Amino acid sequence: YVQALTCFPSSAEVWLYLASTMNSTESVTVGGTDYTKRQCYAQALGLNPRDVHTWELLGSKMPKDGKVMIKGKAYT
Repeated sequence: YVQALTCFPSSAEVWLYLASTMNSTESVTVGGTDYTKRQCYAQALGLNPRDVHTWELLGSKMPKDGKVMIKGKAYT
């Protein structure tokens, strides 16, 4: 999926699929930037904020006091 993002960085689906293959401690480098599983979900939501399934997956990976930034807005 990292290779696919090189060609299609604006694909919410590819970001979602990449996140689904990662464990919670893993990170990947895409375009010179490191991303955690939660950050990959955030990238997907930044591209497709109406995807309820991705919101659900991100929420299940968030610690109780955690937050994530999506398009400059913090979500808890």
